[in-house]
Amino acid sequence: MTLQKTTSRMAFIDSNFGEVYFWGGVNGTGTNLSDDIRFYNNSVVVNPFTGGGNFNRSANITFYSIGNRGFSAPRIMRNGTVCNRTTAPQCINFTALTADTVVFNVSAWSNYSIAESLGPTAPALTVPAFNNTVPKTNDDLRTNTTYTDDNGDAGTLTFAWKINNSVVYTENYTSVESGTVVFSNFSSGYFGLNDRINVTVNATDGGLSSGTANSTNITVLNTAPNVSTPYFNNTTPKTFEDILANTTYTDPDGTAGTVQFRWHINNTYAFNLTVSNVANGTVLFSNFSSTNYSRTDKINVSVNATSDSLNSATLYSPNITVINTPPSAVNLSVPLANETLTNRSPFFNWTAAWDPDDDNVTYWLVIERLSCTDKNNDCFTSLLNLSARNMTNISLINQLDVDSTYNWSIIANDSLEYGPRSTVRNVTISSLNAISINATNVSFGTINLNIEDNTTDYSPAPITIRNDGNIRVNLTAYANQSLWVRQSLNTSYFMFMAGNTSQSNAFNWSGSEQSFRNMSNIQIGFAKQLEFNATRNLAELELSITSPSDEPDGTKLTFIIIESVWY
Repeated sequence: MTLQKTTSRMAFIDSNFGEVYFWGGVNGTGTNLSDDIRFYNNSVVVNPFTGGGNFNRSANITFYSIGNRGFSAPRIMRNGTVCNRTTAPQCINFTALTADTVVFNVSAWSNYSIAESLGPTAPALTVPAFNNTVPKTNDDLRTNTTYTDDNGDAGTLTFAWKINNSVVYTENYTSVESGTVVFSNFSSGYFGLNDRINVTVNATDGGLSSGTANSTNITVLNTAPNVSTPYFNNTTPKTFEDILANTTYTDPDGTAGTVQFRWHINNTYAFNLTVSNVANGTVLFSNFSSTNYSRTDKINVSVNATSDSLNSATLYSPNITVINTPPSAVNLSVPLANETLTNRSPFFNWTAAWDPDDDNVTYWLVIERLSCTDKNNDCFTSLLNLSARNMTNISLINQLDVDSTYNWSIIANDSLEYGPRSTVRNVTISSLNAISINATNVSFGTINLNIEDNTTDYSPAPITIRNDGNIRVNLTAYANQSLWVRQSLNTSYFMFMAGNTSQSNAFNWSGSEQSFRNMSNIQIGFAKQLEFNATRNLAELELSITSPSDEPDGTKLTFIIIESVWY
């Protein structure tokens, strides 16, 4: 006998009968290894525990010249008993057992040989084993069995699946080699809750049958219900908008269940809705009122279901944040649409905006000039943007241009966002040239001949002219006739000039008549650019008379005409 060793593997070779090749390390002590590993004609014996060691390892056995022995149906024998891949220990042949040199593997050691089969043998099947012995209604099933045939014949297998002892599905496999593990699948579409399932399998090798192998019985259990992830109708809700969530309830058993929505604000429970007796496939909705939350709150909802004491997983929506609601549009009150005014600093009024967040609201008044036909081209105010905090009106301090058309509108702001713009209205400012005087006559009383008197000492008082219009005007004066019989107009006997009131800078003094000049019967300017401001709109017409030395007695009368013109 020859010994060959490679790393931890070892081979024992008898050049006449065969060889043993150990796949793992072996060990033992003694003086005669040939007594522990003995080769014979067509057999080999190994003492597995020789010398206190361990030779009981997996090994490949090779027998020489087996094909010359006249075997017609040989088989592997272990201690005189058939050994194959279905036995324990297991024997697996790598060559045909009728080959000249036969090679096979053994998993443990004793006495191995090749012997003639006693005759045809029936194929064998292991008991069908399920992949899942507690299936639910939506679980597909799988079983397997191992087919063996001592004669090495290929076989045909038939699986028969039964529900409540009635066959509902069969599956066939042909040309199955000995030692093959065969699988059969059974769809969950065939069975329902509480069904009892088993499977049988039999095999034939063309001549002999294995008989029927029966699995155990298993019972189909209830499946927990399912809900879909909650879906929001609006992922950017505002403070006044309700939020609607929905989920779909399904149950593989078709059983009605109970579904619960739980709403949370800033991760704190706020509200729940429980719906009972929900049919399979129902889409459910839960509404969350806007009265529950405020701006910047974070909201989510969870949903779960229960059916036949089984619970679904709890699914959560994403978080959504309540966003700001800008103030509403306002309604314009005055000025009216397409109104024509002469007040160059008009009063603007509108309704209050609605702000669901109760924010302080600032209103922006936008005034935009469309056209200006001012006679002197005094077109200075083209655009105004004015604000009013928590107020719904503005009286302009600025003056709009006359003979001009403007659009005006209001936009509300809550410090975070602008609301929608109001409707746009049109207003026209027309020019107005209008004056009034404070007296209908000036009486100098009785005056002696060749005496001068005037109004600068307010005895009598001068004529006061007020600009009641909305433009600067120049004032002119003339008389319809002479005051005197002996002296005509345009003489020093009847004169006039401009005079100041207590108002400062009411008109252009430097361009006005600052000293008395002769009264004429034609218009002569005396006050330039009289303002129309309520605190600067007055001018005086000072009068001076001197009685001629030869003037006859009597009442003296003349009419003075004062007119205003565009400056």
